[in-house]
Order: sequence, then C-alpha cells, then structure tokens
Amino acid sequence: MQCSLTGDATDDSISDIFALNSYSWCGAATFEEAQYNDLVTFFDTTSIPVFMSEYGCREIRPRIFNEVAALYSTKMTPYFSGGVVYEYAQEENDYGLVVLNSDGSAELRTDYNNFQTQLNALNFTQLQSTASLVPEVPFPKCSKALITNAKFPSNFTAIPNPPDDGLADLIKNGIKNPKNGKIVSITDLKVKQIVKATDGTVLTGLEVKRLADDKSNIPSGLKASASTSSTSSSSSPSSSGTTTTSAVSSASSSSAATGMTELGGAGFVMSALLSALYLI
Repeated sequence: MQCSLTGDATDDSISDIFALNSYSWCGAATFEEAQYNDLVTFFDTTSIPVFMSEYGCREIRPRIFNEVAALYSTKMTPYFSGGVVYEYAQEENDYGLVVLNSDGSAELRTDYNNFQTQLNALNFTQLQSTASLVPEVPFPKCSKALITNAKFPSNFTAIPNPPDDGLADLIKNGIKNPKNGKIVSITDLKVKQIVKATDGTVLTGLEVKRLADDKSNIPSGLKASASTSSTSSSSSPSSSGTTTTSAVSSASSSSAATGMTELGGAGFVMSALLSALYLI
C-alpha cells in the first residue's frame, strides 16, 4: 500500500497516509500491556505517515486517557503522527465526550475533563519544534512479490470497475441541479447554545477566538507563546481533534507530530449544534 510504481525514492507512493484504529489501551495500562510497543515495531519502517484515526478504550470507565502521554512521547512520535479520540458526540455505543441534547444544549462528560487534563499535560512547544530523527525509508517498488495473500489483487495500476448502479453516469455527467454552497462571513462569535459542565453548571462567556491564517490552535490550558496564546473565554481543538477547556474554539486543530492542521491531520467533524464549532 505504500509502494512506488517506479521504485524511485523521489516518486510518490500509491498511498498518502495510513490511518489506524486502536482500542488496546484500557484504563491505567502500560505501554507494553496495551501493546503499543508492538505497534511501534510494526510501523517503525513505514514510508508514509501513520496516525490513529480512532482511539479511546471504554472497557474501564470513566476513561482516563493515559495513552495520550504515550502517543505524544518520544517512543511514538518518530513513527506516529498523533491521533483522534473517538468520539465527540455521545451515541448508543457510549464513546462520546459530549452529550448533545434534543433541545440544542450540550453537556460535557467526565471523559471530556479527563481527556482535557491529559492534553494540558503535553509540552506542545517541544512537540511542534522537534525535528524527526528517524531516517526516511524509501518507498519499495510495486511488485507481485509484495503480495502474500492470493486473494489480494496484484495489479497496482488497474482501478476496480465501479458498481453498476449509475455511478459511471454520475462520474461522467455529474449531479443534476446541485445545491451549491458558498463561504459566508461570521461576525457574531458568541456561543448561543446552552453548554453545561459535568456538574450541571451552565458555562458562560463562551466565544470563538478567531485566529490568523498562520496561527494554530493548542489546548488553552497550556502556557502558550505569544503567537498562540488563548483567552479564558475561548478554547482550542487539540492535536487529536478535540478541544480542551469548558469553552468553544474555532474548527481546526493540528497533529503534534506532523504539524498538520487537524488531523493535523485533518480538519475533523464539527458539531452542527455549535454552528460548526468544536466544543471538544
């Protein structure tokens, strides 16, 4: 999945990133008990960026998110580009950090506070300024020899045929009468929704902090530099896709290990309840 068609180290691989879902770290586990050491061993020779697209075991409640410190430690940052906690809104599967009520209000859960605490303990200045010390691994050349499963296709250039359900026509002719969106200017940055802390207290003074295009969000519980400082009435999404205080932030975040804009990898899903603003 990370090979190059030409085998040239300067050529692009057929994949850009690899996203991994891992729920092996439960409660106060250790690096070895959660088998994070095995993950590092498995990906220590990868040629493309790897990040955790989902993490946050719920087998032991409330979740304490000890894995955050490990994910952003020197044991993992040479090989993993951060991660995204699952998940923002509470659903039937009981993974949510925030309860979104039918009346438009939101309630923070204990898991939210615990996750915030773990993020605030990170040294983001160090994470964002540390250069990778791991040598780049060249892309292997695509060849049938890489395929060990007989059921896996060995043609690296052919695109599978699309399903016969009108997709070909859609690709060729597009959507008839599409509803085109547009970028709108937001001037009122005060949060109108009712937001409650874990003890039921209504949080007040919530307001989005508008950042310049060349600035990044960090957990507001940290001592930020002048260029990324935050105020008591606003908060910021963390490098793993959720914000960190009892306030609301703008919609992007960054992966500490790669500096990607959330998803940093990637701007991640925002809550319609909060008018496209992150609560976590």
